[in-house]
Amino acid sequence: MSEDRIAIVGAGALGQSFGYYLSRSGADLTYVVKETYRESVESGLTLHEHRIFGGPERHDFDDFDVCVDYDDLAERQWDQVWLCVSSPAIRGDWLPELLEAVGETTLASIQPGIDDRAYLETHYPAERIASGRVSLIAYETPLPGEELPEGHVAFFMPPAERIWWGGSTSAAHDVADRLEAGGCPAGVRDDLQSYALFSSALLEATVAGLELADWSLKAFRGSAELDLAMEAAHEAIEIVAAKFDASPPLAVRIGARSLAMQLGLPIASAVLPFDLETYLREHFTKVGDQTRDELQAFIDNGREHDVPTENLETLLEQLRG
Repeated sequence: MSEDRIAIVGAGALGQSFGYYLSRSGADLTYVVKETYRESVESGLTLHEHRIFGGPERHDFDDFDVCVDYDDLAERQWDQVWLCVSSPAIRGDWLPELLEAVGETTLASIQPGIDDRAYLETHYPAERIASGRVSLIAYETPLPGEELPEGHVAFFMPPAERIWWGGSTSAAHDVADRLEAGGCPAGVRDDLQSYALFSSALLEATVAGLELADWSLKAFRGSAELDLAMEAAHEAIEIVAAKFDASPPLAVRIGARSLAMQLGLPIASAVLPFDLETYLREHFTKVGDQTRDELQAFIDNGREHDVPTENLETLLEQLRG
């Protein structure tokens, strides 16, 4: 495969994990970060890959450049630019300046929000945007109680999962092929946007309910918070269905039942090679603003498409309260 020039905006846990795969594919990689993070990124990155069997496998890599100035970006021709930042972050004033600097290229977006792609399309041609559904789990080490070095990143790609891409066919295939070349399972779906958002609807509601249960999986199971979260998830799923004129996948319909969640959470906790409860608490506390923003976005879209949002509104009100 040719040595594509790829810029990754953001060197957080996901940015580092995807960068590792892209580096393995032979890409000419550059991280775009704030000046504050330049020194730590330039010194090299260390990741720990969780596996179902055996302990984490350590990966060190430093085969990349670091850029903090958009003028420097404008001096090069880019094949792909990855936005590895949160949904709220892409709405910053920096985005138009960045897109102007990188010019015409493939823009890889991993933001999960129901309105994120539409927002990006107001700044960049739709045919050049590849939207991704991230099933890879990544976090900064260590989790409380975890025996991994401080300041690294751990990641886990669940077995039989893939990073699915949609949007422009050529852009999506370019991104998926590059990940595949680096050893990360990836593919393309024509229905990716609705497919990903159905999963996001269930996840955001579940995480909100779990936060109300003080991040305790035991307390969440069989609780009023679980019932509220699942009712809110049903509303969010119906909103996605109305917005995209699509039917939710069977797995999402089953997963949005209180009984399925009660049974599924202990199984997931037993199978995953890290502590699920601790990960959920640590990660989603950090991105709590994104959870609240996404719930509000579902509510706004529900009102627009005349879909009930009573439980979503109650869930969001209790979170804010």
